[in-house]
Amino acid sequence: MRSIEEIKAEFMLAMEEERERKAAAAKLVNPIYKFTLLPYTDKWYKVFDPSCKLYALEGEVTNKEELHAVGKTPFEGSMVYAFNSLSGYLVMAVGGGSSFTENPRCFVRLSHFIQDNPEGGDVSNFVNFYRGGK
Repeated sequence: MRSIEEIKAEFMLAMEEERERKAAAAKLVNPIYKFTLLPYTDKWYKVFDPSCKLYALEGEVTNKEELHAVGKTPFEGSMVYAFNSLSGYLVMAVGGGSSFTENPRCFVRLSHFIQDNPEGGDVSNFVNFYRGGK
């Protein structure tokens, strides 16, 4: 018959192996984001300049189940930006939120997207590109 100490040591070894297995699996699974840029319709922010319109960049994780399976919590959210129709560019972030990019080239590309698609849409390809595939 095995002693309590032997059973406890075996249990602790199994727990450590399980932690290592989960850590190795977690390194293999990264979030896959879908980014959407849409006109901001909530009435939280007031815009007094008719040449400015608010847009929300929303980041949604598309592989939440895989992340949860390896113990990761997906990060999602949105950020509101002001687009100036006179300059044709996003001019500032409004309030707080989740800034998924800080790359100036990405903001230029988002501005061009708004110029061509004022109704908004999927901007995943180039936001992910400028985030370095993160």
